[in-house]
Amino acid sequence: MATTQATLDVATRYRADLAALGEQAALLLARLWRQIDPADPVGTWTPLLAQAVGAFSAAQLVAASMADAYVAEVLASQGVVRAPAARVIPESFAGTGAAGTELAPLLRIPAQRAAYALDRGAPTATTLDLGRSLLAMYARTEIADAGRTSTAAAGVARRVTGYVRALRAPSCARCAILAGRWYRYSAGFDRHPHCDCVNVPAENDIGDELVTDTLAAVRAGNVNGLSRAERQAIDLGADPSQVVNARDGMTTAADGRRYTATGTTRPGARILARDMARTAGAEPGLTYRNFTVSRTELARFEAQYGPLLARGRTFTQTTTSGDRTSAYRFTRTGRPSVEDILASSTSPDDAVRVLTNFGYLL
Repeated sequence: MATTQATLDVATRYRADLAALGEQAALLLARLWRQIDPADPVGTWTPLLAQAVGAFSAAQLVAASMADAYVAEVLASQGVVRAPAARVIPESFAGTGAAGTELAPLLRIPAQRAAYALDRGAPTATTLDLGRSLLAMYARTEIADAGRTSTAAAGVARRVTGYVRALRAPSCARCAILAGRWYRYSAGFDRHPHCDCVNVPAENDIGDELVTDTLAAVRAGNVNGLSRAERQAIDLGADPSQVVNARDGMTTAADGRRYTATGTTRPGARILARDMARTAGAEPGLTYRNFTVSRTELARFEAQYGPLLARGRTFTQTTTSGDRTSAYRFTRTGRPSVEDILASSTSPDDAVRVLTNFGYLL
């Protein structure tokens, strides 16, 4: 079912309302924070905690109160009208953090951090800014979480099978590559501090209007947190998902080069194609894209390379430095980081070839 502009409009309004609630809560907490004595952050903040928790909880309550109406409206925009089996209880989403922790200990942390920094000689203005920034982060993140979790509950009450992630630019790289994907209702909503993405309840993939063109967003300067090399690789046409996901599982080898074990499944097929071609005598420097074979070809490859790839079998490989005897092992070989590939490439064409072979380019 293709999404309509109405769906996008509903999600945009809801996202803006949630963000406004977070900002209002952050302002209320900042006003309370201005009352503390910089010389004794913990002692003077403690009497204000009850007011801080009250303001925080009130904003969470409002956020959760919006869920039923939002879900009904966003589904109606997709042509789905379905009565809920139950109603959201907003009070159940207020008064605690998303992880189930009490608010008072959470809101005490900024004062504790400020006192710690003060004890170590940090300027008074710095300690005050630290506490205020933490309070603002908690407000924006936790209130958005109250909206997201209550929306998820309201969607389940209407037996909606999943949701699509929608974001507001500018955004971080992680959110940009996740936007527009359809997730089952039971899938967790990945978020980070200050994340303002929202879930759009949907029966299935509702089209391209909620999908972010990450390449266009990067070029427009709407994606934050990318390194210069990552931006360069994406500009060359690299798959943004591969570039961003490669950060996970990144390790540094003894020679200082960085490798990742994340996202190696797809490029692994290309690496296998490269190794098989080289074993058959192909010259280095070729570009290997998606590696697919027919059943007949697979049987031929199995007969030709089976003894070579058998566990524990040794084979001799001729290299520029002489013959080398190796034993095959069933392991996943890490791929180089984007930065190292670009740094070692001899030309843009060479960079494109290597990025393609390692799965960063489609």
